[in-house]
Amino acid sequence: MRYVPLLLLIVSFGCEANHSNQATPESSSESQQQANDNATKQADKNNAKQSEALSDDTLTEPQVAALLSKSLGEWEGTAVIKGKDGKLQAEFPITSSCRWLEEGKSIEIRLTEKLPQGDQQLIFTKWYDPKQQRFLLTRRMAGDEAPPKPGAYETYDPATGIFHGIVTEALAAGVSWTWTSQVADKSDLLADGTLSVYTATIKKEGIVQTTRIDTLSLVNPEADTP
Repeated sequence: MRYVPLLLLIVSFGCEANHSNQATPESSSESQQQANDNATKQADKNNAKQSEALSDDTLTEPQVAALLSKSLGEWEGTAVIKGKDGKLQAEFPITSSCRWLEEGKSIEIRLTEKLPQGDQQLIFTKWYDPKQQRFLLTRRMAGDEAPPKPGAYETYDPATGIFHGIVTEALAAGVSWTWTSQVADKSDLLADGTLSVYTATIKKEGIVQTTRIDTLSLVNPEADTP
């Protein structure tokens, strides 16, 4: 939520002085000064509360840079796709190459799916919008032009270290595509022994149709420049 600083103007003492025969110019001036001081103190308190609330919801630039940097490098792993009955539909190797588009601010991820019919590469970009307080993403096939606007977004839960994402563009009526993802620090591992886990769920009319789980491990902390 965004907060707009409020300027409080308290002038009641000055108004009373204008209607009181007992008030002197000195007392009126002192009252006005006291009112201004009280207003300043109240405004400072309000701004402090607003800044504190904003910092609780909005990531700082160093926090954004630290979160994005976790995805940098060359990754290898496996994608598993299951149907709505939970049975395995497909399993194939994947690789991911992530680099800075603008250091500390945005990244590009090139995900390659090594399918039986040949490799397929998807290109994602990701950055943080402090006004919306979430990460924005674009997605395209290699060779396609960059989308004119984001087609998905992620929010980050600092308590769990998990991103929660949702696709907002190019979906058929009644279809939803959501996911969670987590990337561990380079020195740590997630519970399954990997560094990165992505779990996506596609639903139609609220019923799960497909679930995909990508698990990746870091093989090189530096990504090749495409």
